[in-house]
Amino acid sequence: MLNDEMIQLRPLELEDSELIRNWRFSEDAYNYFYEWQPQSKANNQAWVQSMLNKKDEINFIIRQKKSNQDIGMISLLHIDYRNRHCELGRVLIADEKSRALGIGKRVITLLFEYAFHHLNLRKIYCEVLEDNVRAYNFYKKCGFEKDGLFKNHIFKNGEYKNVVHMSYEK
Repeated sequence: MLNDEMIQLRPLELEDSELIRNWRFSEDAYNYFYEWQPQSKANNQAWVQSMLNKKDEINFIIRQKKSNQDIGMISLLHIDYRNRHCELGRVLIADEKSRALGIGKRVITLLFEYAFHHLNLRKIYCEVLEDNVRAYNFYKKCGFEKDGLFKNHIFKNGEYKNVVHMSYEK
């Protein structure tokens, strides 16, 4: 497990399926994810199991130590050990009260430590909906830089939206 004084990143377990389903398919999360389709418990559990079986991703549950409460999730996806990079994804702090406490920055710091010093990666990239200004600014604060723009890349809410590609290099 990855820890600092406020948070812990623990490995995702199959038993987390229902918790994740509740987070991912809340109305609040809809605005921040590319796709949104409500899932049955069985389908969501199968999806979580498929994540756990993948060799090129690592998934974490974010736990706030003080309350001992699971508050979100984060993943390293498409881990490429040869080229030493991966995608940051499934970033979700579901507990609204925890969003303004600096926990997101702590999560990214722990994840960087793990990715760069344990996995020996050199670059982490992510994609952000262009109109998600809060997420874009957060990633900038964490040291990510804008690499490019995918125009009209995602169809959401009846229109095509631009996606910003960002990366952080060690």
